[in-house]
Amino acid sequence: MNNSERMLDMLPSYFSNLYQVKKLVESQGEQFDQLDKDVESLLKQGFIHTATWGLKHWERQYLLPHEGGSVESRRARILEAKARSRGDLLQMLRLIEPTVEAEWHGWGIGITFVYNNQAIFESLVRVIKEEKPAHLLFKLNPIMANQVKITPRATLAGVEYARAGFMRVGETAFERFRNDEEVKLW
Repeated sequence: MNNSERMLDMLPSYFSNLYQVKKLVESQGEQFDQLDKDVESLLKQGFIHTATWGLKHWERQYLLPHEGGSVESRRARILEAKARSRGDLLQMLRLIEPTVEAEWHGWGIGITFVYNNQAIFESLVRVIKEEKPAHLLFKLNPIMANQVKITPRATLAGVEYARAGFMRVGETAFERFRNDEEVKLW
């Protein structure tokens, strides 16, 4: 039984026998039938095994290029990427920005990276929000590209300092070290 027959059954008999009402209900019923098919198709796109036209969204989510091919081969590629990506958030983030480092804390994830442009920052945030466990928080620690990098065995005024990672410095404090020299502090 299609939607127009169900709609006519719901009407009183004196309405359902009118020619104008029948035509109106039939045209609406056809639209509802099409809407049912569209909703069913849309729901199928939410699952890789049943997706067809929505595979492009799955490919984008797993950072895969759209190379064409059959639906089955695209599904297999997406499922492979999904299996590879589960549990390895750091690897996914390094595909976007190779300088990403992550520290796992009891409350969530601390992520450090060199900030080069806004597009990369937005991509990192999007991937983190989609892929991190829902119960964890995340903290971003962007390091500006023009900051001084602290490395082992760097000297300042003839004194060798211990490794400390990255450090933000004011422009005037270390102006002479901004070119290619590295500064190491403890």
